[in-house]
Amino acid sequence: MAGLSQLSACAFSRAFEHSALPAGARQIDDLCYYSGPGADPEKHQLDLYLPPGPGPHPVIVFVYGGAWKRGDRKDYGNLGRRLAARGILTAAISYRLAPRHPHPAQVRDSARALAWVYANIKKYQGNPKKIFLMGHSAGAHLVALLACDPRWLAEQKLDPKIIAGVIAISGPYDITFMARDVPKLAKEVFSEHPENWKKASPANHLGKSPLPPFLIAHADKEHPSLHQQAKMFSIALRQAGASVKNYEAKNSNHFRIIQNLARPGDTLGTLLENFISSESFP
Repeated sequence: MAGLSQLSACAFSRAFEHSALPAGARQIDDLCYYSGPGADPEKHQLDLYLPPGPGPHPVIVFVYGGAWKRGDRKDYGNLGRRLAARGILTAAISYRLAPRHPHPAQVRDSARALAWVYANIKKYQGNPKKIFLMGHSAGAHLVALLACDPRWLAEQKLDPKIIAGVIAISGPYDITFMARDVPKLAKEVFSEHPENWKKASPANHLGKSPLPPFLIAHADKEHPSLHQQAKMFSIALRQAGASVKNYEAKNSNHFRIIQNLARPGDTLGTLLENFISSESFP
């Protein structure tokens, strides 16, 4: 699964065209979302991209990819600025990386960041009733796991209903399935025990809590296994009663689908905007 095992966040950073903040928008960097035991002074931080106007604005908590081993929120500043231009307040988070910090460090940090956003975003003109999770690649796995396995939100004393929707892009949702293609990666991040792979798979936790709406996207030219993962996970979500929208980006790949997101005229960006404006969790 080359899209995951060879993912380089730096490649994203170089490929993004520079985009400036729109007039009236603000960028607030390096906000600490967790300062408890074991806190990391660099990774337990997030950056906010605030749209123009008083709000309250819908909110995206963005979780980057990088095979759970690489990447940082700073590589996605242009994405945050583009989403702000679309009227979406974006919280781009960092999290601790494997193998130094194996699973579940990444999903636990994502839950901590979500807890901070839920508690504080109103002060930044964000709407705490319209918080969406969005992730790409490994980040898509993390946001899906947060939405499907209630224990991570329970650790933060959060109700699953605070998630208004999930945008999952080019992710692996069954770690056991992924381990057949990249066993070394699965062992580095999730240990060598297949039982841990099952527990880390979002699809194995459906039915444990109410599910938010999902928008699941992938590119037509990325690894076939990611096509299969998107299809299988979508079927499982629908069988569990979730609302699911699917999108395949044409003439795109694992990298380009996120590079193009929120550029003017990008179809996925328009679908994302429509998804956020139309979906809410009852």
